[in-house]
Amino acid sequence: MVGAGALITLLAQPQQVLAQSDDGAQLPDLTVTAVRGAERSSDDLPLSVTVIGRDDLDHLPGRTIDEVLRQVVGVQLPLSNSTAGFPANPSIAIRGVGLGDNGTRTLVLLDGRPMNGAFFGNVFWNRIPLNNVERIEIVRGSSSSQFGSLAIGGVVNIITRPLSSQVEAGVSVRGGNDETIQSSAYVSGALTDQLRVGVDLNYFDTDGYFVTRPEDRAAIDARPNSDISNVGVRVEYDVSEATMLYARAAYFSQDQQGSTQLSSNDTQLVDVNFGFQSKLSQASQLKGSFYYLDEEFANDGTSLVERGVRDAEFISNTHATPSEEFGGSLVWNLQGRGWLSSFSAGVDYRNVDGDDDQDIFTSDGALFLEQEAGGEQQFFGVFAEASLRPIDGLELLPSVRFDHVDLDDGFQNSRLNDGTEEILRFADQDIDRVNARFALRYELAETLALRGAYYRGFRVPTLAELYRRFGTSTFVGQPNADLEEETSTGGEVGFDFQPTGALQGLSTQVNFFQTVVKNQIGGVVIGFGPFTLQSQNIGRIRSRGIELINEYWLNDAWKLDVGYTYTDAKIRQNIDEPELIGNRVEGAPKHGVTAGIRYQQGPWTAQLRGRYSSEQFQDASNETRLPDAFIADAHLAYRWQENWELFVNVENLFDNTYTANAFGGVNRIGAPFQVVGGVHWRL
Repeated sequence: MVGAGALITLLAQPQQVLAQSDDGAQLPDLTVTAVRGAERSSDDLPLSVTVIGRDDLDHLPGRTIDEVLRQVVGVQLPLSNSTAGFPANPSIAIRGVGLGDNGTRTLVLLDGRPMNGAFFGNVFWNRIPLNNVERIEIVRGSSSSQFGSLAIGGVVNIITRPLSSQVEAGVSVRGGNDETIQSSAYVSGALTDQLRVGVDLNYFDTDGYFVTRPEDRAAIDARPNSDISNVGVRVEYDVSEATMLYARAAYFSQDQQGSTQLSSNDTQLVDVNFGFQSKLSQASQLKGSFYYLDEEFANDGTSLVERGVRDAEFISNTHATPSEEFGGSLVWNLQGRGWLSSFSAGVDYRNVDGDDDQDIFTSDGALFLEQEAGGEQQFFGVFAEASLRPIDGLELLPSVRFDHVDLDDGFQNSRLNDGTEEILRFADQDIDRVNARFALRYELAETLALRGAYYRGFRVPTLAELYRRFGTSTFVGQPNADLEEETSTGGEVGFDFQPTGALQGLSTQVNFFQTVVKNQIGGVVIGFGPFTLQSQNIGRIRSRGIELINEYWLNDAWKLDVGYTYTDAKIRQNIDEPELIGNRVEGAPKHGVTAGIRYQQGPWTAQLRGRYSSEQFQDASNETRLPDAFIADAHLAYRWQENWELFVNVENLFDNTYTANAFGGVNRIGAPFQVVGGVHWRL
């Protein structure tokens, strides 16, 4: 569950990343936000951070944000993309800290506000079209000392296009196989000297692809088509030279066919956010934010009429899962002097309330069971961070946060068709946590610097993990109201190397990391008829490994990047089920490789990318295995005149067949060979 600290509208403490002009020439560094704090140069940032800028986003083959994040070293996502996979599943992990079938352990922000869902903790990646994104920032390692619950693995911040006083506009149209079409448009500018307005629209529709292999396909199988709509409005008003007010509202809808004829998933979300930024003096500023989110998720699940025979199905369960959240924050930043480079402090609050209304049916359509379950969670946090530079070349970056969490009004009401009722009320819980992070960076030379960090974190179970039961005739997921919060300790050491001379243009980052999570929540097999998993605190897990991140500009036109991740994530302690000790953590492949080569010169841009992940498991019992997978993608674009660009993207270039999901005894495959082409126009 996202901690209360996920509420900040703007993140400070920027990193600088190398940009590139349209003709391939390298531009001066751009200042971007990475973690909380005052604005600063990123040349000496003591943390492991990756930033994907607008130019890279324009020329990566992926169509959605989750497809882009698959290219980032140390990041793990489900092998099914967001247009085909079940949208409420866990969405992202960093450094092997949990993916599988339980809650997301990475905090995802949209312009500093939480994107993780209130009930499931998942991320609806399609909430924000890729064309509206200015950059994506990934901070590896626990950030609970700043953001509270959920940020055990790290933080991803998605920054949308800024409003400008000049008129800016763009239109994009694309289409491809599987009857895929997408159109988007945005316009922004100043109505007066003080008032700026922006509007963006997006529509995406695809018939999807069969997720079952041809030899396994049966009468019930269907293409998981998606119909996605987005509308957004932003307003900024300068009260004075020092103070700016803003308001933002967005609507998102995704209607998704399941992988069978009768299954479906529908999502609707309304997001409202407003706040202010005020410069108090030359050295300090104050930021305030408030937001409200209303989410409606509905799911029709199916079961086989005859177990093991995939020729006929029926709707065996329906879920309506409404949830809402609201919160606010206040953060003060001070630009210091001397050895105190900067100081930040803030307070925030978040309230989450949701329930799951489930109806279970027999094969003849009769109602068998009605069940309603849910609860409320409240997060309050206060944090502080300082950047200290006691001597030349050395920076110390300590941060600390106190969190108080209330888990209230948990319930589960059940009513059988014979009139039998069961009413369960679960005890309220209070959680108090203090988490800290201490990071440092020391420049040994102009081209070489050492980094190190130690951190603590925690994650509160989601409402879905605590109370929601779901399943089909072949698979059942059981909640567990007795779950305890996860806690973590971890650290990393590494170095940054940017040589001169013959290797100028090379940038290398090496990280050695380890994270230990106690009370890790995982899916444990408790039955096979049907295959049944229950969320349990499986004990202590340890994830340790190495990250190698290399980027090399051969010249102004050619860029090569290669990344490798080794992740050894295993269960190290489990008192109740010692047979799990030594098992691999779900959703954590041991080896991951990403590589790409890009050419950009004159009007032409071409890119070829590949990624590989070794085998992984989808449950703590290691009963469900996903074999290794390799996928290659390609992109080609031609800039026509000043404002037009023609492009074509190819995903899964070699049409490799790989297993993306293996629950329920049916292997579901990832996206096959796909081609999408189109045109961009920008004013």
